[in-house]
Amino acid sequence: MSKKQSKVGDKMAKAFSDLDIYDAKSFLRIDYDLDDMFIEMALDSAKSYVCQYTKRPASELDAIPEVSMAVLVLMAHFYDNRTLEADTESLNYTIGKLLGLHWYYMSDSQMEG
Repeated sequence: MSKKQSKVGDKMAKAFSDLDIYDAKSFLRIDYDLDDMFIEMALDSAKSYVCQYTKRPASELDAIPEVSMAVLVLMAHFYDNRTLEADTESLNYTIGKLLGLHWYYMSDSQMEG
């Protein structure tokens, strides 16, 4: 097993840092290229959000399968809701459940030094 994969049952989950536009389009069930630029932006934004939320670098998140799912869920939310008035209540619950156990508490003084 590669250090960038984690085992989920009998299958290998794709590592957080290995998620790419092909994974995103497969998750969205899109087979055309018209929105590729936006999908890549949404995927990059979702990855950044997850790193900021958990306060962990991508290298630490690669071994946690639910992190990849959180990225794909966020990316799909960004793709589907391109307005400022999106309903985020269910999204917040989902992301909180997927990432809540992996959130790293760091005080302001630890972040500065």
